[in-house]
Amino acid sequence: MKHSIDPWYDHVAARESEGTAKVYKSHMLSFLIWLEDRPLNQVNIEDFVTHCVKQKYAKITINGKIAAIKAFCSWYCPRHERENPAQKITAFGRADTRPSKQRFLTESEYRKVLIVAGDGIELDTVEFIANTGLRRSEFVTFHPSAVNRTGTHFSIVGKGNKKRKVPMNAKVKDIIDRSRHEDGSLRCVTYWKGNSKYIWNMCQSLARRASIPAFGPHALRHYFATTLIKKGVPIKLVSQVLGHCSVLITEQTYCHLMPEDTTGVTDCLCT
Repeated sequence: MKHSIDPWYDHVAARESEGTAKVYKSHMLSFLIWLEDRPLNQVNIEDFVTHCVKQKYAKITINGKIAAIKAFCSWYCPRHERENPAQKITAFGRADTRPSKQRFLTESEYRKVLIVAGDGIELDTVEFIANTGLRRSEFVTFHPSAVNRTGTHFSIVGKGNKKRKVPMNAKVKDIIDRSRHEDGSLRCVTYWKGNSKYIWNMCQSLARRASIPAFGPHALRHYFATTLIKKGVPIKLVSQVLGHCSVLITEQTYCHLMPEDTTGVTDCLCT
């Protein structure tokens, strides 16, 4: 089976994001190391899940491993005329889709970050992500040629090869207009090409300089989403802009972070 990992990875990478494919591959390799010479069957998959529980892996991590094993078996077994042993394997418990340690920047933290970023690549990177909600992997693939003719949206291919339209506000338009290279590419994007992992390091540096808790680029996406929700943008529209496959994911991820104020919502019934 080890010889099938690379072809399977290529299969997954062609349908999912590179990050998802790498995580799946990592989960499968850890499973195969644990499996050793034992057969691939339902009992051993269930024993592996039990092993993960004893190792005190988070439920969401265990479910990620199960998802990888199921995906591999769905691809591998038909090619070797075998019955799929993972077909009846279900997710472990209920994965926590609302992690208490979700990190997002508050308005005051965001303003501090902008101050210490100054002008240049860092500021453009922070503001572009915070005003579009792009994932890091999506940001480094952005090109101004994706902007529509009216200059109101741009297209991006995100997680699961899902294409979506992202609206552009004045801040995003300004960054695009003033920081293009002669070939049309964007300076704050090409700077990170091939080194997107260093965007994380940039965020850590900004946090230290701003004297705020550490954060990563995904915290800027969270800032984007929570700010829109606080401003009253319908959750369905926020979900579409973020590229979530379901509005439930958006609700579970973000709504618990905001206080629920129902004051006045029934006033309309008195008219």
